[in-house]
Amino acid sequence: MTEPAKDIEKVDVVIVGAGFSGLAAARKLHKAGKAVIVLEARDRVGGRIWDPQLPDGRTVLLGGQWIAEEQTRMWSLGDEFGLTRFTTVREGNLLFYNGETYLESPPLSGDNEKSKLDEVIEEFENMAKTVPLEAPWLTPNANEWDSLTLYSWLAQRVDNALLEQMTITIMGYMSMPADLSLLHALFYTRANGGFASLFAMGNENAHDTHVFEEGAQRITEGIAKELGDRLRLDSPVFTISQRQAGVTVSGSNFTVQADQVIVAMPPTLSGCIHYDPAMPSTRNMLTQRTHMAGRDLKFILMYEKPFWREQGLSGTLSNDQGPVNIALDSTPDHERWAVLAGFVNDRAKGRDLIDLPDAGREQGIVNALTEAFGEQIRTYVSYHEHDWAADDWSRGCVTVFAPAAWTSYGQALREPVGNIHWAGTETSIEYPGQMEGAVRAGERAAEEILSITKKP
Repeated sequence: MTEPAKDIEKVDVVIVGAGFSGLAAARKLHKAGKAVIVLEARDRVGGRIWDPQLPDGRTVLLGGQWIAEEQTRMWSLGDEFGLTRFTTVREGNLLFYNGETYLESPPLSGDNEKSKLDEVIEEFENMAKTVPLEAPWLTPNANEWDSLTLYSWLAQRVDNALLEQMTITIMGYMSMPADLSLLHALFYTRANGGFASLFAMGNENAHDTHVFEEGAQRITEGIAKELGDRLRLDSPVFTISQRQAGVTVSGSNFTVQADQVIVAMPPTLSGCIHYDPAMPSTRNMLTQRTHMAGRDLKFILMYEKPFWREQGLSGTLSNDQGPVNIALDSTPDHERWAVLAGFVNDRAKGRDLIDLPDAGREQGIVNALTEAFGEQIRTYVSYHEHDWAADDWSRGCVTVFAPAAWTSYGQALREPVGNIHWAGTETSIEYPGQMEGAVRAGERAAEEILSITKKP
């Protein structure tokens, strides 16, 4: 028995992916009068941003959540959609594990360590200034720096203790230093405001300082309402075919024809789509050399009040030995509930904890935090977590550019292939890896199409 023929829709542009990047592209094109369809594999919008709302009104921020005032597109979108911002810059001491116990002091507080860190940051920043953000492969020392990992470069400059402390902070933004090309680390940190800001954890000079109380996913839901039936959920794309007449995008229950396509996905996931004709070899290799980072579990513990403040603590925790590597106070200003957000990374004790059954992970995280904050940690109202590497439509949080990725295949990152254009936060030259970068990348891809279709 043959399957019934699928209806074929025709539009100007198909956008694959309804995260911030795809929706930003769709919104710009729709406002310019283009007929668009957005195809999203999940049953929701937001991509790597996921902020479910509980029946009692609390919002659980399980995906990306931080922004800063310098990230102007996200800042203005929050205003446009009526969201409430609060700062996560907190007064009080942070908890730092010294290998034996938790100390109430900032890491790297010793004069010698602070001097060494400042020296390394200065050298790194000077190197980063030579990296052209639009073309990192054209850096004067590109081949040398792209053959090294960030870890190997740091290991030549700091002792093991300082390197371990730095590793935890770096993993919070870019993944394990041993995975990262030094060239990519230079590009990424310059495009995100500098290496120094990454180490200003919990203060006003930090890389990210604010959070939307309602969750950034509310912005994507607002854009989805604007698009109406132009957005299709539960619609994973299997094949993109290019012919002289245009592009055909197909899934299990749909076929859409368009003049142009924007693929708004991490490079490695874009490589899971079948292309006819096949992608150029440089693009194929890029999708293999830009893999997702190791498993990264985000957890949320909710309380009736931020009790740690009564102890003179900021709520910030750093532990290079795990299993909980980082924790931060993410309590909204109204304080009707309190939030401790944290991360478990895929190394050492963290790897062992992620491998535990659900109840075991929760208990392991609570036990680890009890050691730091005391027994009041056990008074939590609710616990929530998400393992992004186990999420089949994400397979991780952060994209890693391995050694030689930029110099060998970097030109294929943003370069259109025929009528196929690339978006996603990884393609941005401003705030890549952030929600801000995703929005800017989507708008840039939309502008590419508009510039093609504008009449002379």
